[in-house]
Amino acid sequence: MGANLDAAANRTNLVIEVRDVYKKIRKFLIFVFVVALGASSTINNPTYKVSILIGLGVTLLFLIFDIYGTLESRLSHIETSLQSPKPEEYRDFHEVHLPLKRLLLTLLEDSREVKIQVIAVAARYSWGFIEDRIEELIKAGDGKCRLSIDIAVVRDEVLVNNRQFGWLERLRATRDGISRFRQRRHADLTSRTLSLNVFHYDNLPHWHGILVNGEYFYMGRTEWTFGSGSEYPELNVGEIEYRLFRKGDRFGGSERIKRFENWLDYYKFRSDYLEKSEAAHPTAGEPPRDNGAAATPNEVRHSG
Repeated sequence: MGANLDAAANRTNLVIEVRDVYKKIRKFLIFVFVVALGASSTINNPTYKVSILIGLGVTLLFLIFDIYGTLESRLSHIETSLQSPKPEEYRDFHEVHLPLKRLLLTLLEDSREVKIQVIAVAARYSWGFIEDRIEELIKAGDGKCRLSIDIAVVRDEVLVNNRQFGWLERLRATRDGISRFRQRRHADLTSRTLSLNVFHYDNLPHWHGILVNGEYFYMGRTEWTFGSGSEYPELNVGEIEYRLFRKGDRFGGSERIKRFENWLDYYKFRSDYLEKSEAAHPTAGEPPRDNGAAATPNEVRHSG
């Protein structure tokens, strides 16, 4: 029984590998067959001509199936959107994880460049996702697709001033992870297969999220928990619902995406402005000390 299951698994893996290879070389195959068909006029060999026609026909048939599958998927999405009174919703970032991964893998197989843009507080979830999946994402791009990542996170002093010390620790963990990541992925960053820019802004966002290729926006919100037993209200990020907006959808996706890009542009500007200001006035960016709390040095700097 176990041997039969292993054999079936091997056959399934083989089919998947053949399909993946075919996706990568199908355009080249059509080109080869068309050239060979054109050259067949000078070759007086019926078997050769029949073989070329069969090969071209089979390749075109697979291509038609691919086009049909794509159209069917898009029509299904349109039908779902028309029937649904609201955009796709996810309980928290853990539910976003799988659909986001599938989207990125699909885009990396079919595109030359995939751009991930993030507005976050400490990027606890979004950076964790990128760090855990980066090997798989780069492999999906087959070394030919450029993966560009922009992340905007809150500055230390904002979290200190709002007494969000738990998020401060998560922010520092993210920063340490990014530093280690830069060392591990130095070759990819140098070869331009991968780019990573990190920006730091000085307010707490009402909403946050991940934008992919300017078209798919996983939007999350922040909210406060009062009366949780702590002295100060606690900020909730990544643990409440996300909604998926698409460019051109009937839920205002284009407007939300435009607003996200507008705020990210401002955060990039603000990050650069604060860095230059602190370089000119070294003590200006030092966060205030909290009574009874340990001093928190201003370690945040634009690292893009």
